[in-house]
Amino acid sequence: MKLFREVLERTDQRKTMVLATVVDKVGEGPIPLAGRLLVDDAGVKRGTVGGGALEERVIQTAKELLQTRQHKLSKYDLSGNPSKPGFESVPMICGGQVNIFYEYISPLPQLIVFGSGNVGGALLNKMQGAGFDVIACDKNIPEALGQARWIREVPEAVEQVQKDSYVVISTGSHEVDYTILKQVMESGKSPFYLGMLASKKKLKSMSEKLREETGKEIEQIYSPIGLNIGGDTPDEIAISIAAQLIAKKHGKNGNQDMSG
Repeated sequence: MKLFREVLERTDQRKTMVLATVVDKVGEGPIPLAGRLLVDDAGVKRGTVGGGALEERVIQTAKELLQTRQHKLSKYDLSGNPSKPGFESVPMICGGQVNIFYEYISPLPQLIVFGSGNVGGALLNKMQGAGFDVIACDKNIPEALGQARWIREVPEAVEQVQKDSYVVISTGSHEVDYTILKQVMESGKSPFYLGMLASKKKLKSMSEKLREETGKEIEQIYSPIGLNIGGDTPDEIAISIAAQLIAKKHGKNGNQDMSG
């Protein structure tokens, strides 16, 4: 149970990890059935699957899976003999075979919505249950807050931005939108997704101002934001933004973006 508490704690800290579990064992060996080893993205490990060469192999595999973000089932032969079909040979002489399941664990992707007006509020409503950890940033408590966390001040919300964050700027104020965009750019966080509710003319004006004031260029921004599905009501725009966010989360990049 202690190991599972550590999984929850690391998830709250927005860490990714791999949990390796012994799911089957045949023959001798020091490997306990249901033995578990946790390896996080900082290289910290907890628990054990028996030690020795097998544990070294498991740790290395877990580190590889942290990069590929995949689950995996591996079968190991511990006899010290050449590999049997379907098994990886591990230089141990205890004998037997063991199957280990590797589970890649990551926190929900973080979505920060700046502004909860007509479009921002509709977007917060649409993103309930969509598989994101949602933060709403607005001076006032959004009516559609739901399960989202509320942050009142922009600097505090910008502090939450990480490289895997999704950021949507939709305050409805040109000046406020620019201030938020500037703070995000100056933070150096480079979120995975950065979108802004703006026309191409508005974006061009902001880009030029940002270049003059900071010397920074906007490398990637979705603006106009959302997928090109038609419709111009706040709810329809929010649906197009939600669809774009979900598509990006699943790596579906073949859709027609409004910014394209």
